[in-house]
Amino acid sequence: YAARGFVVLIPSMPLVRTGDHPEVYRQIAPNVISAVDRLIELGIADPDRVGILGQSFGGYGVFALVTQSERFKAAVAIAGISDL
Repeated sequence: YAARGFVVLIPSMPLVRTGDHPEVYRQIAPNVISAVDRLIELGIADPDRVGILGQSFGGYGVFALVTQSERFKAAVAIAGISDL
């Protein structure tokens, strides 16, 4: 994607492992959204053209993000875990 002119962000998402799966789900959006907001603030990303892609647990992250935020204009979840 970067070779085609897209900005690629791979955010660090430290998650507190409480054993309570809904809590993990709620921790994903704030971590990712803050990183995306910073790219927008720096003028690196266009807020009207932000998409997300994730595979496996990253796909789970996509599900969390699209259900908790309207930030993303496109989303792709590949082999995402849908029920922990």
